[in-house]
Amino acid sequence: MSNTLIINNFDFEPYLEMGGIKYTRNDVDSAEAGEMADGTMRRDRVIIRPTLEITLRKNIPIDDELGHKILRAIEPEWVNVTYYDLRLGREVTREFYSNNVSYTLKSSINGKREYIIDPFPLIAKGVAGDGRA
Repeated sequence: MSNTLIINNFDFEPYLEMGGIKYTRNDVDSAEAGEMADGTMRRDRVIIRPTLEITLRKNIPIDDELGHKILRAIEPEWVNVTYYDLRLGREVTREFYSNNVSYTLKSSINGKREYIIDPFPLIAKGVAGDGRA
């Protein structure tokens, strides 16, 4: 098994906070799903959309160079993300997008800047059916 989190060939593992990958499974149902006339519920899951919330460590120095590499890795409209998917029991690589990425200037002393990269989401393209494909 390789590293815990690679985004667009950039290894994020050394920068992850303890508990820094939060996985959420989002089910998307078809228009046929919902409450039936007799009050029963019908599920018709068509895709699973994994979402990862990534939190980086605040106690490591992120200077201009490292901050630039991190932001460039998650900048493209779609990024390749490799991570261990506990639900599937294996490492997977999927396409994700990210949005609402922000950072904070932690300090600036004698022209040397340090940043905190705020937690950011990674939202996967839908995975057909039960997501095992």
